[in-house]
Amino acid sequence: KANDIPKALTYLQQAYTLKPKDYETLRLLGVAYGLSGKTNEAVIYFQKALEEKPEDTEAMFNYGTALLNAGQTEVGNQYIQKAIEKNPEIKKRYDME
Repeated sequence: KANDIPKALTYLQQAYTLKPKDYETLRLLGVAYGLSGKTNEAVIYFQKALEEKPEDTEAMFNYGTALLNAGQTEVGNQYIQKAIEKNPEIKKRYDME
């Protein structure tokens, strides 16, 4: 069923148990936790995703956005700005122009 976040989290946690360093699993866990309103968990998984791909601008942007949502405005903005500087296309992708 579409938008079944609890079920998605169950499957993603199983995938995480099998491959705890898989970037895509970490990223999707961040997205799912963010959508479910669990901001602190989203921050944790987006940070882990960024650790796996430290130069990935998508990972930087996601982590920065999660930090903003968690109230860590200054640090969040730094990650978002860094992502945009490295990849200006992100502004278009997230309709920021």
